Amino acid sequence: MEQVDGEAITVLRDSYRSRVSLVEFVNAVFLPVFEATGLERGQVELKPIRKDKEGQACSLEVWLYPDSNKRAPDPDALALGIEGFLAL
Repeated sequence: MEQVDGEAITVLRDSYRSRVSLVEFVNAVFLPVFEATGLERGQVELKPIRKDKEGQACSLEVWLYPDSNKRAPDPDALALGIEGFLAL
């Protein structure tokens, strides 16, 4: 238990629902940002409880649309990405 402005707070450190790979990604992205605002690592960092299954794909994907020359979201390129994902 910690205190902020005299008020007791509880930091929930365990992540039971998200897989290891997603928790590690979120920690890598957000820890530096929150630490820069003065929060301590222990107030932000999550500990993954749920394990990735062997052979399971990473829980995060980045889709690139090389055929799209638009800066705004391209629904046709997104539809092709979804179509390819569903074909797996």
